[in-house]
Amino acid sequence: MGGAQTPLVGKKIKDRYYLLERLGGGGDGTVYLARDEILGKYWAVKEIPAHRSKEMRILKNLSHSMLPQIADYVEEDEKAYLVMEYIEGRNLEELRKEGPCSREQVIQWGIQLCQVLGYLHSRHPAVVHSDVKPSNLILTENQELYLIDLGSSVVVGEGRQRVGLCRGTREYAAPEQLLGRLGCTSDIYSLGRTLEVLAGGKKEAGDKLWRILKKCQALQEAQRYQDCQELERELRKAAAKNQIRLERPLVIRVGIFLLGGCLLMSGGDEISRSQGRQVRQDIWLDEKEEFLDVYTVVQNQIVQGMLMGGKNGSVLLEESVKRLRELLKEEQREREQAALWLALARVYRELGQTHSAERAYARALENDSGNVQTKQEYQSYLAEEGIKKKT
Repeated sequence: MGGAQTPLVGKKIKDRYYLLERLGGGGDGTVYLARDEILGKYWAVKEIPAHRSKEMRILKNLSHSMLPQIADYVEEDEKAYLVMEYIEGRNLEELRKEGPCSREQVIQWGIQLCQVLGYLHSRHPAVVHSDVKPSNLILTENQELYLIDLGSSVVVGEGRQRVGLCRGTREYAAPEQLLGRLGCTSDIYSLGRTLEVLAGGKKEAGDKLWRILKKCQALQEAQRYQDCQELERELRKAAAKNQIRLERPLVIRVGIFLLGGCLLMSGGDEISRSQGRQVRQDIWLDEKEEFLDVYTVVQNQIVQGMLMGGKNGSVLLEESVKRLRELLKEEQREREQAALWLALARVYRELGQTHSAERAYARALENDSGNVQTKQEYQSYLAEEGIKKKT
């Protein structure tokens, strides 16, 4: 193990936790690896200021799958110690030094971190981690992600802010943290900075992910995402867009949803196979980005259901039907309605609901009668099912 020697290495706390080595410094204290001489297991023990005893007792009640378990809080010899589950794995600071992490992985980690930070912020009183950074994120052999160093966390009051604290790591801390003010949006700033660093800091024009990270890191707190749920929704939209783009060749092979090698094309546009089957979706070309975002999330769920198959796949498809019908109630524009009805028809086909599929095709054509591809797909479907109907 061979950690750096300090006066506390070799000390036994509570006549039970034997400090073996220094793991590192975090927030306002030092973290040690300790062996529990009663249970025979290893813990991470953080030395913290004794005046934080009330705060530590609140933290001891936290329970989340991405947080290390807090096992004990000890006050001894005018010092205080927080005993936490020792998470074995690699921290993301080590991982990123090998090169930028993939965009897909960064987004997924971001979604997971929104969930654990959202849990902390929703406590009563709210808990701010205050030191979100790559070295405080551990990835286990099973690819499970943990947010560690709960000893740096701060309990904030009803105003969801606390003043008089200058805590965190300068490279990742929000501007207000460095001035002694800390709140839930401070964690959102640090999360945005962390994800940007993990992705290598390479920005692309018009990239939705970078727009999200830029908003996380707004200098003014009011200009950031105000809660982790809002940020998670935006990251999920980015994930859905990215997955659809990366899996395009696979998606195109999903027969029913992409019959004839076409995906919501209009005006008879042909797919250029030499260009990797990139589909030009004219039906959305001039429409608002938010519609495309919402539609893409649903589309991704549909594709997942189709590829999954079986009972679980059917559950996803049924959920997609409900969401598409909700969108149809909200959306008034004809071209968007046509896109939604066409998607609904394809899901009904996959579920084997013939009459519902037929009605959905008809409604798609009512809203976009000039779409040649939709008409051809509908005619093909009628022929396949042996239904005689004029279109």
